[in-house]
Amino acid sequence: MKKLEKGVSTVVAHILLILITVILTISLWIAFGSYLNSISSKPVMLMAVQENSSAILITSGSIYAPFKVELIYNGTNILDNIEIVKLNSTNIINGSIDGRSFQMVIFDKNNDHKLDAGDTIYFKNISLADLRGGELLIIYNNSVVLIYNF
Repeated sequence: MKKLEKGVSTVVAHILLILITVILTISLWIAFGSYLNSISSKPVMLMAVQENSSAILITSGSIYAPFKVELIYNGTNILDNIEIVKLNSTNIINGSIDGRSFQMVIFDKNNDHKLDAGDTIYFKNISLADLRGGELLIIYNNSVVLIYNF
């Protein structure tokens, strides 16, 4: 009796299996990619120390823009929900305390468009001692990620 040999060749079968695998992988990546990115982009708390009489140094943590900045002094929001939409190498926010104008500058030292270790927040025309009793808040995704007490 003669054996019937019908079907696809082994080369075509392997190519079809690889093609199906690639298509399934791409489909899963499209379906779950945004979910996986949202899990990995959860912020950590930022830590900061006083660098000098007018600057705060971020020592750990990392967040991307957009984020918000608040400066509270004597129970008053001096800078209230100032949104940093895009973090450039130098970001200037103007404010005023007791009739004195000042600038708060967020300096992205390595220009990686995120607030992270090594970046500096410094104040012009006012010292950190002048802000004693106040606090600086940085808010990311509706969560406070930095509370710095002056």
